[in-house]
Amino acid sequence: MRRRLAVVGIACVSALLCADAPRALTIVTAPEGTPKPEGPKKPAEKSVAGTVVNRDGEGLAGARVTIKGPKTATVWTDANGSFHFAGRPGTYEITVKAGERSHKFTASIDEEAGLQPDTFTFDE
Repeated sequence: MRRRLAVVGIACVSALLCADAPRALTIVTAPEGTPKPEGPKKPAEKSVAGTVVNRDGEGLAGARVTIKGPKTATVWTDANGSFHFAGRPGTYEITVKAGERSHKFTASIDEEAGLQPDTFTFDE
């Protein structure tokens, strides 16, 4: 009787192990020329511009502008205090650094209006 129980016990263990065995996998490819499914669409990037000015309203040249939000970028202002970058609609944190000082601003990119606000006053 012991042998019989042992055989039944081994058969049960084998059945459990075999239940987890990998099964055959069939791969079906789409016919040639079939369009690929589209993923979620990201909002289009838009070229936006801004200006950094001092408290007298004069453009601040050579300031580093770091943009963080739906898109991240670092740009520098030109001789007139203007900067440009490509961004997606959304809210951004703009950090302007000139010399050892920096200021943080919050701005947004709107589909129609662009960067709002588009002028940042760096109070030196």
